[in-house]
Parts: sequence; C-alpha cells; structure tokens
Amino acid sequence: MEREQVAQALSRNEVFVGADAATLAELASRCRVQSHRTGTTLIDQNDDDTDLFAILDGRVRITLLSAKGQEVNFRDQDADSAFGLLSALDGRPRSASVVALTDTRVAVITGDVLKRTMARSPAVMDAVTHHLAFLVRELSERVFEFSTMVARQRVHAELLRLAERAAPAGESGAWIHPAPTHAAIATRISTQRETVSREMSTLTRLGLVERRRGGLLVRDVGALEALVEAAHEGDA
Repeated sequence: MEREQVAQALSRNEVFVGADAATLAELASRCRVQSHRTGTTLIDQNDDDTDLFAILDGRVRITLLSAKGQEVNFRDQDADSAFGLLSALDGRPRSASVVALTDTRVAVITGDVLKRTMARSPAVMDAVTHHLAFLVRELSERVFEFSTMVARQRVHAELLRLAERAAPAGESGAWIHPAPTHAAIATRISTQRETVSREMSTLTRLGLVERRRGGLLVRDVGALEALVEAAHEGDA
C-alpha cells in the first residue's frame, strides 16, 4: 500500500480526523501496514505492547476474557476506526483481545509516535479526546444497563447502539450489516443466546426488525429508542 494511500486512509480515521496533510504524511511514513487473515488475533489481553492500530479495511471484534474463562464480546469495529488507544497512551497492558472477523489491514503506530503527534497537532489531540469521551460514555451506558435493565431490555439497548452507527434505511430505519449473531449479542449483554432469540422473535412479530440478505433491518429506530427510554424510566 503506497504511503499516499495510507495517509488518505488515516485522514478518515476517527483518531486522526482533521489532521493536516503534513501530519498525515509523517504518520504514513512512520507506521507499519499489516495484513491479517480472518480469525487472526491481533492483540492478546494483558499483552504489554503499546501500539495503536488504525483499521484501513476489514472488521475486528474486541473481546474480554474473565478469570473463569467467560468471553464477553464488547464491540465490533470497521475501517476508519482504531483500537489499542488506552495502552498507547498509558503504557499499561492490554485490557482486551482483538480478533479479525474478516481479512483486515491495519496501520500500526507506536505509542511514542502517537503521543508526539498529539503534542504537535491540536486536531489529533482533539480527535483522541473526543474518542476517549465516546468510550467513557459507552462504558457508563453499559454499567447503567447492567444495573437497571432486565435481559430483554438490554437486547433493545444493544440493537439501538448498532442501529445508531448503521447506514440509514428509508425515513426511519437502519441497515445493520453484517447482522450480529444472537450468540454475539448475548455475550455483549451478559445473557443467554436463547433469551436474545426470544426477544428478536418478539421484535420481528412487532414489525420492528427483519433479517434479510445477511443483514438486520431495523424498521423504526425511533420506536426502538422509545423502548429503551421507557426502560430507563422504569416503565417497561
């Protein structure tokens, strides 16, 4: 992959949005581009490396493993996102593992290069700050959901998160592609696959969701949001 192509791809990445051409060119010259096949582990939980990985193309899954061996799928990430930011900034061991869901290419940027770039580029500092704020908000939402919602309501909340990041479909819908498996949703919200399957069947009967062509159509994001808001208020 040519450096100009890498610089262009980095310009779209969530932690480098707004960086000027000179900054992007320097990052492209200092990074390593790696290709990983489907199923490859890019990061192991508790590893002590401190690189940042900017996804150029492909899709990865962030997973956490408990001391008892229980796996929790935290989220999936696509091109123009990044992972490994926390260790790149604080130098501490990896908090999660990352596995390639498809053939994936990443630009690997050392933590030292990232921090020097942040110091020189207000745009990169701002993008990283906004990304960290997003992570804190998402974690806060999940803590609240685990503390106050029953499993079926957590299904609604997870679907809403996916829908809000998905491509729009019509006036009020969203197209989630690829569709998450029921097992994957279950591990993200700490419940059983059967619970997710039952609630997805209910939402299908209500006409809120529909599986088609490998994706999941959320017909009315507003209605799904109303279900989640009602759960927040204790009315569901």
